[in-house]
Order: sequence, then C-alpha cells, then structure tokens
Amino acid sequence: MADPVERNSGRGTLRAMIRPRPPRLGIAGSAVLDVTPGGLVREADRARLRVGIAGLWCLLVAGGALALAAPQSPLLAPRSQAALTPPLAGPFAGSELALGAGGSALLIAAMLAGYLAVVRGARVLPAGPALAAVVVLHVAFALAPPLFSSDVFSYIAYGRMGALHAISPYLHGPDAIAGDPSYPFTGLTWVGTSSVYGPLFTLLSYALAPLGLAAAMWTFKLLSAAASLACVALVWSCARRRGVAPLPAALLVGLNPLLLVWAVGGGHNDLLMIALMLAGVRLALARRGGAGAAAIVSASAMKLSAGILLPFLALGMRGEQRRRTLAGAALTAAALALATLVAFGTAPFGLGSTIGANAGDWHSIPGLISRQLLGTGAPSSVQRLCLSLLTLAICLELARRVWRNRTDWIAAAGWATFWTLLLSPVLAPWYVVWLTPLAALGDRRLRRVALAFTVLVVATRLCDFLPGNVDSLGLRPPTG
Repeated sequence: MADPVERNSGRGTLRAMIRPRPPRLGIAGSAVLDVTPGGLVREADRARLRVGIAGLWCLLVAGGALALAAPQSPLLAPRSQAALTPPLAGPFAGSELALGAGGSALLIAAMLAGYLAVVRGARVLPAGPALAAVVVLHVAFALAPPLFSSDVFSYIAYGRMGALHAISPYLHGPDAIAGDPSYPFTGLTWVGTSSVYGPLFTLLSYALAPLGLAAAMWTFKLLSAAASLACVALVWSCARRRGVAPLPAALLVGLNPLLLVWAVGGGHNDLLMIALMLAGVRLALARRGGAGAAAIVSASAMKLSAGILLPFLALGMRGEQRRRTLAGAALTAAALALATLVAFGTAPFGLGSTIGANAGDWHSIPGLISRQLLGTGAPSSVQRLCLSLLTLAICLELARRVWRNRTDWIAAAGWATFWTLLLSPVLAPWYVVWLTPLAALGDRRLRRVALAFTVLVVATRLCDFLPGNVDSLGLRPPTG
C-alpha cells in the first residue's frame, strides 16, 4: 500500500526529505538551487556553487585590476620600439594603479585560479551572473591598451602599406614604410617580415587603414572582443545542439585567462578566425554542410590555422551532406583564390613558406624541452621536421577514426588541434583559444586536457615575471 503521506497534497515531501533529489536543470543548462519547501540541494552542489561564485569574484577583481593598471605597467605593454601615447593608452590611462613583476604575476595567477574554480562549479552557477561576468571582463580588456603583443600594430602597418602606400604586405615588411606613424609601434622582431595573414583579413586591414593609427587600433580591439563574445554565443548554441550543458561549455571558453588577457587584451585576429570557424560548426550541426564548409574556408582565409577543421568536417558528414560539404568548400576556395589574385597577385599563395621561415618560438613545448632537458638550444630543422611528421601521422589516424565512424568529428578536430599545438615549434599563448571551443564541444577527456594545457601555458608565461624580469627557463627572446 502507498504511503499515506504521498497520497496527501504534499505527495513526495517525506521521501524528498529522506532522499534529496538532484538539482533541477534550468533553461541555461546549469543546475539551479531548488528553494521549494520540498526540495533540498545536495551538499556537494552547495560546495560547488560556493567555489564557482568565489571563482567569478576572483576573475572579476583580478581581471579588472589588471586591465585598469595596464597603461601604467610597462611589463604588460607590447614590446615595440615606442611607448604608447595617450590616444593609444585608452580610457584607463588616468588610473593611478601600476603593477610591477610580482603584482602582474599575482593577478594573472589569481585569474587562472578563479577560472579553474568557475569551471569546477559551472554546472550549478546561475547563468545570468556568470554570463554577465563574461561580458564585463571582455569590456574591461577591450578598453585596456594592447597587452604584451604588438601584433595589432603589425595588422595596421600591413593595411597601411597596401591601402596608403601601394606596397604589397606579402612582399615587404613594415620597414618598407619606416616613416609611417604605425612603424614605431611595430615589434622589432617583425619589422622585416612580410604578412603571414590570410587575404581576407588583409582586405579588412586595408579597409581600416584610412581611420588613422589610434582609431584603427581601437577598432581592431573592439572587433576582437565582439568576435570573442560571438564565439561564446556560438559555443552555447552548438552545445545545445549536441546535447551538452551550454553554460559550462560557454564559461570554459569565455573566461579563459589566455583568451581574456592575451587574445582580447592583445586585439588578436585569431578571434575573428575562430568566430567564423564556429559559425561553420554551427551550420554543419544544422545539416548545412556546404555553408559550414564555406565558413571554415573563409576562416582559413583569415588565418591558415582554421583549415585543420575542414577535413574532419568533410569526413564527419555522410551521403548527400558530404557532397554538399565538398562542393561548398571547393566553390568558396575558388572564389577566394580569384579575389586574392585580383587584389594581391600570386604573393599570398606563398604564405606557407613565409610562416615556415619564421617557425621557432622560445615558448613552445618542444623549445622548452630542447633547451632545458636536452640542453641543445632551439629545435633544429631536423627536429622540427620530425615533429611535423609526427603531427601529420596523428592527424591522419584521427581522420581514419572519423572515416570509420569511431570518433566524433568535432572531438577529433579538437584532438588534432591539441597535438598540433603541443608539438609545434611556435606557441603563442593566444593559440590555446583555437583548442578551447572544440574542447568545450568535444569529450570530457579533451576538456581536461585543454584545462591542463591552459595551466601549462600560463605557467610558462608567468616565468616572464620572475625577479629581475629574466626568464629562468630560457623562454625570453633575445633583445636588440
């Protein structure tokens, strides 16, 4: 016979008190606290909620302080030939907050700790405050001056070369316009290097050239922040389509310190590339493989790195969708190739050799191993070739697994991206944001690997702030 308590209007109350039910899922896909008289929240979820909220506050306070102090903190500034003038320093230039090596390292470490706490508690965080924190931090780093990297000034210089000086950025470096206002702010390492960016992005930089140096720089910064928020929204939408909790996926991407500090803070074009790439993923998930392939090919015309996703997309489609995917990729590639020929001639088709000639980064994992463990200095050309062949072999095996329907194509593309970054002789910190959206949509192991990789890359960057501003791990580039 049924329990009399359950036959009354308070049916299930006694049973709920004895065996608390799991938290309800809200419309955001995260767990919400059940405050009805008959519902109790598990203590583990309460603990995760406290950890997640603490993480949000840590990110907001540390990130806000870092952005506010950036104009007065030389260690956060890009390593260029000239200091940032007031129009380039941004609205925080009047702040009296300044950071040295210790303070900068402490705030970045606090952001990393807050991020890990948010990821831990993401499933029980309320969506509204969590997403508000994403937006606030994006605005803060969009309004900060360029952080660490002078790449945004390279974008401007390449655009001004073609649009204002009639000099091809694919044949000459910024030193060809040494009298231009953008030249003093371009990094010394790259002043003699021709553009390594795709023709679609170069056309965008041409369009912004007439704005002037300061307006072009702030436009690039705002575009990168908007593209980053678009990435968060697209990850949310893709996660819902795949049956993945969208809030944890969005927070894994949108609150990553490497994205906020280096990618948004630096105004990097990688975010424009990733937004297009994720638009392609979203279209493919809606069974619009042709349009998805077109978006990914367009992303590759921003930066070649997005092309790694295309073969996995094609192999992941079936039947008519695969044919449409291949057709969409071919037609878009042909149209972009024609536009490239008209705008720039044949020079952009040598991008691969230009990128290869500049391969070699003191912050890469192979570089760290060869310098510290092997004591052989930077990876040699033979070592780089072996690493490239190993990366290719791994990617081919992942492609074979997708072809045989043994691995999901998004997860496989994420693993291919991880191994490419891990084994590459070039690893800028913002490159990790190529991985996190795919990890958010992939499998649990890939998400854990992406988190561990984030910790590793942030740790190597914190070495730049060791006493005396000398990188004891040998990761700092030579000066002069």
